[in-house]
Amino acid sequence: MTAEALALIASYFLCSEAAELRVLDRAKVEACTAIYIEVKLGFLADVDLVAYQSMEATHVTRHGL
Repeated sequence: MTAEALALIASYFLCSEAAELRVLDRAKVEACTAIYIEVKLGFLADVDLVAYQSMEATHVTRHGL
């Protein structure tokens, strides 16, 4: 595991801990959401952020969520 991956996972846990302790402000929620997505995408070899966002938009369109 690379140093970058470890730093990302550490950020993920910091976000999770902060959310357990208090309601996060909008900026922190957006930053943590970006971290969560980046962690998830780290497990998918053939999916980058653009492809993920396209899948997400397709899901919303199909399911009305």
